[in-house]
Amino acid sequence: MSVYTNKSILNAEGEEVAVKKLHLSYNNGVLTVSNVETKEDGTEEIIPAMVQPWKCHNDGTRSDFVNEQDAYDWFETVKSTLG
Repeated sequence: MSVYTNKSILNAEGEEVAVKKLHLSYNNGVLTVSNVETKEDGTEEIIPAMVQPWKCHNDGTRSDFVNEQDAYDWFETVKSTLG
């Protein structure tokens, strides 16, 4: 299974200036985050951007994802910190 999500792009004042569409997929315990680019003909191209084999915690530790939903939930909590 895979899901789509959006990431707000903010300017220096914290105002949303764009929205980036992302594709998340989970396979064999690994989360893959991809950028989704829409071509002129309306088709979408999925471009892998990040492969994440574990979830990072605020205390510097890490642990395996429990399941697909755990991976997607973790990503939603950190996506605003990613470039």
